[in-house]
Amino acid sequence: MTHVAPHEFSRTSNNPPGRARLRRVDVAIVGGGLSGSVLATVLGRAGIRVAVVDLHAVHPPEFKAEKLAGDQLELLRRLRLFDRLTANATPVHETLCARHGKPIDRQRKTEYGLLYQDMVAAARAQLPAAAELVIGRVADVSAGSETQTVTLGDGGAIEARLLVVATGGGGAMRQKLGIERRVIRDAHSLSLGFDVEPAPGARFPFQALAYYGERVADGVDYVSLFPIGRVMRANLFCFRDVRDPWARAFVDRPRDMLLETMPGIARFLGEFRIPGKAQARVVDLVEVAGHRRDGVVLVGDAFRTTCPATGTGISKLLTDIECLSRHVPHWLATPGMAAGKIAQFYGDPAKVACDAQALSWSEYRRSITIDPSLGWEVHRRRVYLGRRVRGWLDRLASAPDPAPSAA
Repeated sequence: MTHVAPHEFSRTSNNPPGRARLRRVDVAIVGGGLSGSVLATVLGRAGIRVAVVDLHAVHPPEFKAEKLAGDQLELLRRLRLFDRLTANATPVHETLCARHGKPIDRQRKTEYGLLYQDMVAAARAQLPAAAELVIGRVADVSAGSETQTVTLGDGGAIEARLLVVATGGGGAMRQKLGIERRVIRDAHSLSLGFDVEPAPGARFPFQALAYYGERVADGVDYVSLFPIGRVMRANLFCFRDVRDPWARAFVDRPRDMLLETMPGIARFLGEFRIPGKAQARVVDLVEVAGHRRDGVVLVGDAFRTTCPATGTGISKLLTDIECLSRHVPHWLATPGMAAGKIAQFYGDPAKVACDAQALSWSEYRRSITIDPSLGWEVHRRRVYLGRRVRGWLDRLASAPDPAPSAA
């Protein structure tokens, strides 16, 4: 692999007086959230010099992904980050699923609850010596077939062979690079986050709970309750406009609105309280166009967003990172960074399949939740009936054998 001349840098810096104003690295990453921090760690471990730029030395609290589950766990294992990212997470081994005040089934699979800012902190803690976290504002970016330049607000600059945009749904970097934004659906979904506390001295009768919406007209997919440390966290996913009175009322009075919208959940929660207001997050379903160009790639939500109800956002960004970790060493081993190289990433079969699945599930969750047509109503009934039957058979199979009668 060809490298530019070596230079000295610290793993974290804000360019204090007397330091060189120009950094030269192999890869510059704009955005130090989960995707940027994990990518910097993975590439840095491979001996690739990386600078990741972010406004915050410590990622601020943010209502975003709060759980690691499913294929994400295997992806983290392959990226050699599983132990570190789950070290301070709260494991859950069984989730009770319910609707209309009745159990549906129990999902026996391990998941981990962890606040998003803590995920970022855990990823940043693994940054190797070859990866530098640069704290600052990006004033401008430019990309070409040879050199990419990130200009910082303090006058400093970073030159790199490859530029990676990992800024989530933010569009400033995309606009500076002239990459188009294509709307799949504005305000696709609304997520609400809040803590739930049982009555003093009581405990909830489940490790975790997934409770599904009771009426199509409510536009509620499900609410997921899971522990993060000593706190029972709730994420409610719905397809409603954040400006409508229901959403505004839910933010201000989450306990009242939860019971009004999902009355059957009271059977599982008993006496409970929700301290404070709910956090709200609106997700637009968008993707980029005109992105196959010299010197720059977009990863995670910067490339295409996904519905939080599907739980595929982290899967998508980890898949992007795994794919990039295969391609980048080969790109750096030969001169130039033309669009032909970049196209290998966007056309990677693993990325294409993951992106397609995430988009398909985003549309599916919306339709199964709010589509009132006969076809979807029949599908809903079949899905929940099938799950109830499997849950009943599972309970029957796991029931203890009756004690033998006395002779």
